[in-house]
Amino acid sequence: ESFTVKECGGKKPYEERLLALLREEEIDFLILAGYMRVIGPEIIRSFENSIVNLHPAFLPEYPGLHSIERAFADHVENGRTETGVTVHYVDCGLDSGPVIAQRHVPIYDEDTVDTLEARVHECEHILFPQTVKRVLKSRIEYEKGSK
Repeated sequence: ESFTVKECGGKKPYEERLLALLREEEIDFLILAGYMRVIGPEIIRSFENSIVNLHPAFLPEYPGLHSIERAFADHVENGRTETGVTVHYVDCGLDSGPVIAQRHVPIYDEDTVDTLEARVHECEHILFPQTVKRVLKSRIEYEKGSK
């Protein structure tokens, strides 16, 4: 099922519909990659420690949008030599949830925003699936042990 915030008449009704769909489908874990919206508190409370996000920076540096561009600008203006990638649990703050895994990504003098972005995405494509696999494996082991 596909629907937009606009079709639903705003963020609140969109998230209510999304939460109803997640419950109907018995979803118990969410993985965000490229989800460019702030998730509301009702969904976060319903999925506490069960929403994992990928962020293209070494948090707490550069939370929110345009992280790669901001890191690159910091390189040009201040000589910054690295940025990174973070996988974290989602909480009610902006990219402030508990970190699960992080990796640094170098910024080179010959970089452009595009070459840096490509290197960050390359790191994401390695770190994210490894981390999600590890998180899901530990959740499954925990659930088996508690039965």
